[in-house]
Amino acid sequence: MTTYNTNKTNMTKKLQLLLLLAAFWGGMSAYAAAGGTLTVVDHPNTYPTPQNVTAALTDDGKRITLQWDGVHWPVDGYSETIDGKEVPTNFYYEVDCRTRQSGTTEWSDWWNSDNPSRYEWNYGVQGDFLERVTMTRDAEAGMNYQFRVRCVQYVNPKDPHLLPESERIQNVYSSEWSDTVQAYRTLDKLAITEASTSHPLNGYTSISVKYTYTSSREAEGEDPLYFTFKVIEIPDPEPGTTPEAPAEGGKPYARRDGTPLDVQSLTLTPPNTTTSKKITADNFALTSSVDAGTITWSAYQDLKNYYHDNVTIWIQGWAKSETEGGEPRLVVDEAIGEISLDTRPCTAKPGTDTNGTPAVILTWPKEPTAATYKITRGINNVNNTYATIADNVADTIFVDTDVQPAVRYSYQVIAKDSTGKEFVASSPFYGYSQLDSLSIAGIQPQSPWNGKLDIFAKYKTARDDWTWDGTPYFKLTAKAGDKVLDVKTLSMIVFLPSDTTSWSLNPDRFKFEDGVSDCRLVWDAGTDIGAQYLDQLTLTIECASVEPDRTDVPAKAWTGGTASYTIGHFDTRSPRVVNLAAGTPVYADLVWFDGATKADVFCNGTKVFELPDEAGNTRGSVTLGKNELNIWGENELKLVPDKGEPWTGVIKYPDFDFSISKGVKSGIKLMWWSLIDQNAVSGYQIQRRIMGSTDAFEAVQTVGPDVMTYTDKTAEEATIYEYTVVPLNSDGEPIGPVPSPRSGGYRTLEKIEFVQARQFYPWSTRVAIDIYYKSA
Repeated sequence: MTTYNTNKTNMTKKLQLLLLLAAFWGGMSAYAAAGGTLTVVDHPNTYPTPQNVTAALTDDGKRITLQWDGVHWPVDGYSETIDGKEVPTNFYYEVDCRTRQSGTTEWSDWWNSDNPSRYEWNYGVQGDFLERVTMTRDAEAGMNYQFRVRCVQYVNPKDPHLLPESERIQNVYSSEWSDTVQAYRTLDKLAITEASTSHPLNGYTSISVKYTYTSSREAEGEDPLYFTFKVIEIPDPEPGTTPEAPAEGGKPYARRDGTPLDVQSLTLTPPNTTTSKKITADNFALTSSVDAGTITWSAYQDLKNYYHDNVTIWIQGWAKSETEGGEPRLVVDEAIGEISLDTRPCTAKPGTDTNGTPAVILTWPKEPTAATYKITRGINNVNNTYATIADNVADTIFVDTDVQPAVRYSYQVIAKDSTGKEFVASSPFYGYSQLDSLSIAGIQPQSPWNGKLDIFAKYKTARDDWTWDGTPYFKLTAKAGDKVLDVKTLSMIVFLPSDTTSWSLNPDRFKFEDGVSDCRLVWDAGTDIGAQYLDQLTLTIECASVEPDRTDVPAKAWTGGTASYTIGHFDTRSPRVVNLAAGTPVYADLVWFDGATKADVFCNGTKVFELPDEAGNTRGSVTLGKNELNIWGENELKLVPDKGEPWTGVIKYPDFDFSISKGVKSGIKLMWWSLIDQNAVSGYQIQRRIMGSTDAFEAVQTVGPDVMTYTDKTAEEATIYEYTVVPLNSDGEPIGPVPSPRSGGYRTLEKIEFVQARQFYPWSTRVAIDIYYKSA
């Protein structure tokens, strides 16, 4: 980097004289050169205008430092030829200056102050291109200075005296003049000494800028300056490049090229006071003092969820225009850069780890002085109890896989310094791995007591009233195979720590109680669908809608899917029919009786089940078979609680009837009808005994399950029998108790048989005839 020094002595007067002569001849569109007069042809706007020109006093207050960004060539948007001639590439900078004594209003004419190169020079050898050009000059006490810079190159013809007059042309290639910058000697001095970011972890990111401002304007009779405060988002460098940051006096240069950010929330704490006041970013005053003051920008209020690792704080002081309607003059210009700004909140979002495991993914803003972080967690901030789940985390992201669905967790991130000391904690923030969860844990018919059905639903959600996540509403549907059943009569039982509450529901639109995960829905199927026997019943609970808690806050979508459960052999008939194939379950639940602590189930007067059972369960069932249901017909059931009225019910065997013939000499014919659970029957056994006998029935014949008739040809004539037909299971055993017998079957009521004929006496001619006669 090259610094140009210029002393305003006799050289200044010479430069002023040359400039006046050039202006005089320029006004005549001619330039006096050796050997003749040259006609000047200007080519303005040939080169880009120098940018980011700044002028400031050095720390000792005796010199002025002038800086601007180097101008590259060639550059897009500018032609490399003009009027068929190549634009010179070896242009340089032309720096003009003018002055005004403090206390006066008139400025001097512009005069050329210096003509620095675009490159470094070392003993006459061109060096590197200057990305940031710096030149200094002496500053007189009480003198105000203004500067402007442009790119220029003067091209004169060789030996103009040998050329015809029409070809004696001087081509002047130049850029537009830069904005005018101003520096004062002793009037104003502004310095930014520090810019610090407050703890972004707590969600209140602010930038505090310490400054010192001294001014002799009041003593000089000058009007005070007004100041502006800007924050500039500096763009990232192009890939593969690193922009140079030239020195600015004794500190690093702060880039100002970028996008201005919205600055609204500013406060100023003047020197030697603790009282802050609100100021506007485009017009505020500073008090002169050798002590430092503070300007604080509450960035979190102006920029939501913002992050950039390079912003510049830029403060400028302006003098109002001395002419009505004129532009203000820039007097002081200070900036400090490479500040990281992060207003992003701590977040906890649902996701998965690299293995696809459900997780809560935590992110938080980087704390500038933190070495590591500690992560603590509670369950929805219950009792403000937090446990450490991770420590010494170096990154600003953590994946929590030790989570349950539909549980709302509260987290805190605590920053630790390099010694391990904790120094700032985030406010609690909340997250979940899955917002909603719904399942049906089971279905329990209230059989055989009534036609109702208990549906055990498990509903969990991480929704929160304070964040207005929305309220889900649900719908219950029932299907028997492909047939949709009417669901009209539905209620809910909620078990609270203090009591049990029940209320009616709309099956097409109901909600679960907040904070209650286990709910019992009761469907009165017997009322809704009447007396039916269903081979299979499927119940489904699905979310019908999610209603917003507030009209201005959209509700979050349901994420818990649908819940279904299927049972077989659902019977709403009364009395209920025995299940021949698998036994007949009988259900009981202490909850059915308010305040009951135990209950017994009796079948035909014999206790078959009790609650609580051996495992302590207060809800359960017992499967009854032919030993308990020992009457082929109606079997009486009773559920007797220790508190409340008993429930009674009846379970009967399927209707099963048969007939027997009478007076058919060829045999007694039996006919019967198939059972409902025909698939459970593997055959039938025909049994008989003589009517009126107390002997056991004897098996006559066993036939297959598809046989519905049998003729007993072994029955004696003139004998009346009673019969029963016993259904058999796959093991050949009776599938239930012996069905009631049918009496009165016979082939004939009388039987006469000729036994023999014999002579009555040897001397008699009479014959005795022996016959057998039997009558029923």
